[in-house]
Amino acid sequence: MRYEQIERIVDEMYEDLDFAEIPVDVFKLCQKLQINLIKYSNIESELLSFLSNDGFTILDKENRQYKIFYNDLMPDEKIRFTIMREIGHIMLDHKKLNKKNEKEANIFAKYALAIIEKKLELREVS
Repeated sequence: MRYEQIERIVDEMYEDLDFAEIPVDVFKLCQKLQINLIKYSNIESELLSFLSNDGFTILDKENRQYKIFYNDLMPDEKIRFTIMREIGHIMLDHKKLNKKNEKEANIFAKYALAIIEKKLELREVS
Protein backbone atom coordinates (compact mmCIF):
# COMPACT_ATOMS: atom_id res chain seq x y z
CA MET A 1 0.00 0.00 0.00
CA ARG A 2 1.06 3.52 -0.64
CA TYR A 3 -0.39 5.24 2.44
CA GLU A 4 2.05 8.16 2.51
CA GLN A 5 1.54 8.87 -1.18
CA ILE A 6 -2.25 8.82 -0.76
CA GLU A 7 -2.01 11.21 2.19
CA ARG A 8 0.19 13.53 0.12
CA ILE A 9 -2.28 13.46 -2.78
CA VAL A 10 -5.16 14.35 -0.43
CA ASP A 11 -3.15 17.13 1.23
CA GLU A 12 -2.14 18.58 -2.15
CA MET A 13 -5.71 18.37 -3.47
CA TYR A 14 -7.03 20.42 -0.55
CA GLU A 15 -4.12 22.85 -0.73
CA ASP A 16 -4.35 23.35 -4.51
CA LEU A 17 -8.09 24.00 -4.24
CA ASP A 18 -7.69 26.17 -1.13
CA PHE A 19 -10.38 24.00 0.43
CA ALA A 20 -10.61 23.90 4.22
CA GLU A 21 -14.24 23.35 5.19
CA ILE A 22 -15.24 21.39 8.27
CA PRO A 23 -17.04 19.11 7.75
CA VAL A 24 -15.84 18.51 4.20
CA ASP A 25 -18.67 19.27 1.78
CA VAL A 26 -18.13 16.69 -0.96
CA PHE A 27 -20.65 18.43 -3.22
CA LYS A 28 -18.66 21.69 -3.15
CA LEU A 29 -15.45 19.72 -3.53
CA CYS A 30 -16.80 18.11 -6.70
CA GLN A 31 -17.71 21.56 -8.03
CA LYS A 32 -14.16 22.76 -7.47
CA LEU A 33 -12.79 19.62 -9.13
CA GLN A 34 -15.29 20.03 -12.00
CA ILE A 35 -16.77 16.60 -11.40
CA ASN A 36 -20.39 16.15 -12.38
CA LEU A 37 -22.57 14.46 -9.71
CA ILE A 38 -25.59 12.43 -10.79
CA LYS A 39 -28.14 10.95 -8.40
CA TYR A 40 -29.40 7.44 -9.10
CA SER A 41 -32.95 8.79 -8.68
CA ASN A 42 -32.38 11.08 -11.69
CA ILE A 43 -31.71 8.10 -13.95
CA GLU A 44 -34.37 5.58 -14.85
CA SER A 45 -32.36 2.38 -15.03
CA GLU A 46 -32.17 -0.77 -12.97
CA LEU A 47 -28.61 -1.18 -14.28
CA LEU A 48 -27.26 1.43 -11.86
CA SER A 49 -27.64 -0.71 -8.77
CA PHE A 50 -26.35 -3.67 -10.76
CA LEU A 51 -23.15 -1.72 -11.39
CA SER A 52 -22.92 -0.65 -7.75
CA ASN A 53 -25.32 -0.23 -4.85
CA ASP A 54 -23.35 2.81 -3.66
CA GLY A 55 -21.90 4.64 -6.65
CA PHE A 56 -19.42 4.61 -9.50
CA THR A 57 -17.46 6.93 -11.77
CA ILE A 58 -17.20 7.25 -15.52
CA LEU A 59 -15.09 9.51 -17.69
CA ASP A 60 -17.05 11.23 -20.43
CA LYS A 61 -14.28 11.09 -23.01
CA GLU A 62 -16.05 13.43 -25.40
CA ASN A 63 -16.20 16.24 -22.81
CA ARG A 64 -13.17 15.02 -20.83
CA GLN A 65 -15.19 15.28 -17.65
CA TYR A 66 -15.69 12.81 -14.81
CA LYS A 67 -19.18 11.90 -13.68
CA ILE A 68 -19.90 10.34 -10.32
CA PHE A 69 -23.18 8.47 -10.08
CA TYR A 70 -24.36 7.87 -6.52
CA ASN A 71 -27.27 6.26 -4.72
CA ASP A 72 -29.07 9.20 -3.14
CA LEU A 73 -31.33 6.88 -1.11
CA MET A 74 -28.46 5.97 1.21
CA PRO A 75 -27.87 7.78 4.53
CA ASP A 76 -26.03 11.11 4.18
CA GLU A 77 -22.79 9.83 5.72
CA LYS A 78 -22.71 6.88 3.31
CA ILE A 79 -23.32 9.22 0.36
CA ARG A 80 -20.52 11.47 1.57
CA PHE A 81 -18.09 8.56 1.90
CA THR A 82 -19.12 7.08 -1.48
CA ILE A 83 -18.55 10.36 -3.31
CA MET A 84 -15.18 10.84 -1.61
CA ARG A 85 -14.20 7.27 -2.48
CA GLU A 86 -15.04 7.97 -6.12
CA ILE A 87 -12.99 11.19 -5.99
CA GLY A 88 -10.22 8.93 -4.68
CA HIS A 89 -10.44 6.70 -7.74
CA ILE A 90 -10.12 9.80 -9.93
CA MET A 91 -7.27 11.42 -8.00
CA LEU A 92 -5.37 8.12 -7.75
CA ASP A 93 -5.78 7.62 -11.50
CA HIS A 94 -7.36 4.18 -11.18
CA LYS A 95 -8.10 2.71 -14.61
CA LYS A 96 -9.63 -0.59 -13.52
CA LEU A 97 -11.60 -2.06 -10.67
CA ASN A 98 -9.73 -4.47 -8.43
CA LYS A 99 -9.26 -5.11 -4.71
CA LYS A 100 -6.07 -3.04 -4.48
CA ASN A 101 -7.68 0.01 -6.11
CA GLU A 102 -10.78 -0.33 -3.93
CA LYS A 103 -8.63 -0.42 -0.79
CA GLU A 104 -6.67 2.62 -1.94
CA ALA A 105 -9.86 4.57 -2.72
CA ASN A 106 -11.26 3.67 0.71
CA ILE A 107 -8.04 4.83 2.39
CA PHE A 108 -8.22 8.05 0.36
CA ALA A 109 -11.83 8.65 1.49
CA LYS A 110 -11.11 7.92 5.15
CA TYR A 111 -8.10 10.21 5.16
CA ALA A 112 -9.82 12.92 3.12
CA LEU A 113 -12.83 13.01 5.43
CA ALA A 114 -11.72 12.07 8.93
CA ILE A 115 -8.02 12.88 9.18
CA ILE A 116 -8.18 16.18 7.30
CA GLU A 117 -11.10 17.37 9.41
CA LYS A 118 -9.10 16.54 12.55
CA LYS A 119 -6.05 18.41 11.21
CA LEU A 120 -8.14 21.46 10.36
CA GLU A 121 -9.79 21.45 13.79
CA LEU A 122 -6.41 21.30 15.48
CA ARG A 123 -5.09 24.10 13.29
CA GLU A 124 -8.06 26.31 14.24
CA VAL A 125 -7.49 25.65 17.95
CA SER A 126 -3.77 26.56 17.82
